[in-house]
Amino acid sequence: MNNVLRDRVRRLVYGTFALAAAILIFESICVGQGGTTGSIAGTVTDPNKAVVAGATVVISNNATKEEFTVVTNEEGYFRVPSVNAGVYTATVTGQGFKKTVVTDM
Repeated sequence: MNNVLRDRVRRLVYGTFALAAAILIFESICVGQGGTTGSIAGTVTDPNKAVVAGATVVISNNATKEEFTVVTNEEGYFRVPSVNAGVYTATVTGQGFKKTVVTDM
């Protein structure tokens, strides 16, 4: 009987340790993903595919409504270096051009 009891205790201890380890691994993955960031970049062009320098680009997080405003460089390029994961909308305006909205990016 003593060996049977010892085996049950051993299984209980190992099972508890395995469960605790699995919870810790899952928790570290969730915490790690909570800080996920990326960047949004692109080039603004007109209908003739010419780059548009000096255009204002407003990037808005659809869920949080957080906004980032950037201006395109001389090559029409813009970049928002650090945004949280999510779905965004970009609104582009430029002098002499109609406002353009790109949704669900």
